[in-house]
Amino acid sequence: MLGTVTFNVGLHPTLIPEYETRKAKFIEIIENGSLPGDVVCLQEVWEADDLREIISKTQTDFPFSVSALHQTIDGDTVFPTANPLVPACTLAEVNAVSQCFFNNCVANNAPDRFLCFVGNCTAEYQALSQVCLACLLARQTQNVKELLNAFSRTELCATTPYEMTYGLVILSKRPIDDTSFVDYHDGYSVSVPRGYLRAKVGGVHVFCTHTTPVLTDIYLDGRFGSYEEQSLYELGTLLNAANPVLEKSLLLGDFNTSPSIPDANITSQLPVAYQLLTQNYFSPYLEVVTSCTYCNDNWLTNNRSDRIIDHVLPPKSWRDQIMEKATPVRIFDGDATVSDHYGVALFNQERKED
Repeated sequence: MLGTVTFNVGLHPTLIPEYETRKAKFIEIIENGSLPGDVVCLQEVWEADDLREIISKTQTDFPFSVSALHQTIDGDTVFPTANPLVPACTLAEVNAVSQCFFNNCVANNAPDRFLCFVGNCTAEYQALSQVCLACLLARQTQNVKELLNAFSRTELCATTPYEMTYGLVILSKRPIDDTSFVDYHDGYSVSVPRGYLRAKVGGVHVFCTHTTPVLTDIYLDGRFGSYEEQSLYELGTLLNAANPVLEKSLLLGDFNTSPSIPDANITSQLPVAYQLLTQNYFSPYLEVVTSCTYCNDNWLTNNRSDRIIDHVLPPKSWRDQIMEKATPVRIFDGDATVSDHYGVALFNQERKED
């Protein structure tokens, strides 16, 4: 069985504190050969340069990789070193949303500019292309009202290319076949781009993803009625892809959904999504460890409760074999905090990783 790891490394330049320090810690982990597993699914590697550095530094231990930026050339999956040439936004689209905001909210001295923007400019916001929207929002913070800071990036995004990583990368010690990336919302734009990676490793179809949480009280993206609906759609898309290969598949990632486990003080998050996710899959970690992965005691979070939202999910038909031969553990939870999440790993007992 593959030793598998999922870890939301939280490499967002402005959303989570101490970005540069934490990135350096994670790179040190890589360089020391301390990144465990045969196959690793990382989430929230948002910057293309960070993705390049991680892939470069893991080449010795994890010579095979796939991301949304990888390309297939002459049958080989390669990571591009050149940046795109086309700016992220057109002047027309950024001018439309900027003018709407300034004409309706700034010029009229709206008391709450965020609510003014939501009330007057959602059509222009939703008309932005995905790459443009991702560029504009690439320096957001936890405060949703600071969404309006995106207007300070309009000139940059209208003149500069932006590479969308979707935050995802699969690293593998074994050769990878049949790689693909799917944007959950192809043809539509959402505030945080979402998708999944797929790679066949040692005969197992590995899916790596990061699905949406409830980001704000107000749903801005327009395609759905709420973040709950968006989450269910994303999970349904993922499961529709995985179900034809159910018996030879693994789901890895930050699914932003947690069951309630009162005895372990674990709070539920999007419980209907978790029920959908675990119809045919199960979490060995939840059955054995039941320690939070997004935790109140992690100073990098603004979380007031403990949740298990990071999952390694094999099919239920593997249960007997896994519970007998594999060990689920929580990783990257020591004193030197690397991320606002802790990682989850599933290792073979006979060769458990250090």
